[in-house]
Amino acid sequence: MVKKSSNFQKLLSAVKFNLVQKDDTYLTEESQYFKELTTLMRNCVQNSESHSLLILGPPGSGKTSLVSGALNQLNRLCPSNPYILVQLNGLLQPTDNITLKEISRQLNVSVPEMEEELHSSSFAENFQIIMDVLRTSSGLCSKKPIIFILEEFDAFASHKNQFFLYNLFDISHNKVNPILVIGISRRLDVIDLLEKRVKSRFSHRQYILSNNLDFEKYSSIAKSYLSFPNNSFSWNSTIDNLFSNTSFISVLKEIYEFSPDISQLKRFLFTLIRNISASNPTFSEDDLQSSRSLHITNYDVLRFLGVSLLELCLLVAMINISERIGNEEILNFEMVHREYTESIRQRLTTIQYYDKSVVTKAFEHICDLGFLSFTSNTGNFQLKHYRGFRLQFTRTQLRNAINMHPSCPVDLKRWLQNASTH
Repeated sequence: MVKKSSNFQKLLSAVKFNLVQKDDTYLTEESQYFKELTTLMRNCVQNSESHSLLILGPPGSGKTSLVSGALNQLNRLCPSNPYILVQLNGLLQPTDNITLKEISRQLNVSVPEMEEELHSSSFAENFQIIMDVLRTSSGLCSKKPIIFILEEFDAFASHKNQFFLYNLFDISHNKVNPILVIGISRRLDVIDLLEKRVKSRFSHRQYILSNNLDFEKYSSIAKSYLSFPNNSFSWNSTIDNLFSNTSFISVLKEIYEFSPDISQLKRFLFTLIRNISASNPTFSEDDLQSSRSLHITNYDVLRFLGVSLLELCLLVAMINISERIGNEEILNFEMVHREYTESIRQRLTTIQYYDKSVVTKAFEHICDLGFLSFTSNTGNFQLKHYRGFRLQFTRTQLRNAINMHPSCPVDLKRWLQNASTH
């Protein structure tokens, strides 16, 4: 009995480890961008080509997994082609000098009096020191390729004068060293944050990802995290029973509709299995509801509580348009205003109508709250009312927020409900 309990605990620990550490790159290998990114990496490593690109998308859309998967594929396809990998994060390296020091640290190359020089010299001189480090570590003849991965790329764009990005793209543009610069950001309009001189040296290659898993695939992924082959404790039978339980499937679908983010799925499953043991290897209804409450009621819903009634109306108009024309299509303010005006005048007679100037202010506040992601390449000559955007919230999140709103009119709830049944 003791041995059985010990083995069960080992299996349970392996499942938890699976949820925390399992490589998710297989989720991105079917992506249209996977082969393209792998090809760019191979061209950099094998042919000494220099490139730059941005990978954009909401949280959980697989941006980092795409890069990790392509790097793994590169290592399998090009085992005899060495390269340097430099991984940076705009939140961890908030200034150019800290960024340069981190590059030197990752290269594991010591530069005499580096600390003193970084404080006393200009940025151009400091960057030249780093480039000398790169050339020294690569070898002047071999010019070993360098792959830069810049997480939270938009934070790098906030650096003063964008000297680091300018010099990095300039190297790529002028082929001083064979490098590949990969920027990762959740902001679809991040390219608009770049100065003109930085844009001129960027290749303008962009991969825009989205959370497009259907529920069947989502459920299959969840099951793969919990299942283990060749175990002697009927663990997989327990998991099969769990996935045939209607209550569990209902909660899993609610989690999916709330957010199809795989990271959130992992957190939900981890909290679900934390209370089971060898003496009680089943999942109770209380465990299920407890895990559900931890992941459904969070900031993603609570942030809606700070919006006004007019802003809620605009959010309902947005989600209705998006689902009517297709979730991947781009919206703009004029489309939302037209939907709002027609609905208020024709059906929602109990809700106050506001003129366009007031609606514009409400729309700008919605933008500030992060409910929208503007698409890139908007240009300075495009009217802001026609600037394209995608939604960063779901119907389930909006419905939960409206139900929690203390003074939400019945007509607004019906508007959201009726549109979802069409």
